[in-house]
Amino acid sequence: LGTDDEQHPLFLVLSATDPLYKKKKKLLEQGGVDVESPIILRSSSTEEQLKAIADQLLLLARIIHLNEVELYFEESSSDHGNLFSPRNELEALNSILEVLD
Repeated sequence: LGTDDEQHPLFLVLSATDPLYKKKKKLLEQGGVDVESPIILRSSSTEEQLKAIADQLLLLARIIHLNEVELYFEESSSDHGNLFSPRNELEALNSILEVLD
């Protein structure tokens, strides 16, 4: 690849030592996020692709930072993705900023 299409892998990692690892991994897989691979940001990405990457990063970060109570309500909800607490949002956004920095 030339400089026209630089690739930047973004690593947000779901820790295998997380006591809620299996449940979080299941939620991520249901959301179409591969917990084993980095999210690739390309310099040639279109606006739509960048939005999809941002959505994927945000979902990954939100699920990584779920606590046990939030995870319980997320799993039992039929409205997945809309039950994140303000604490979770701040931690998720902070982790994304750290990755982008």
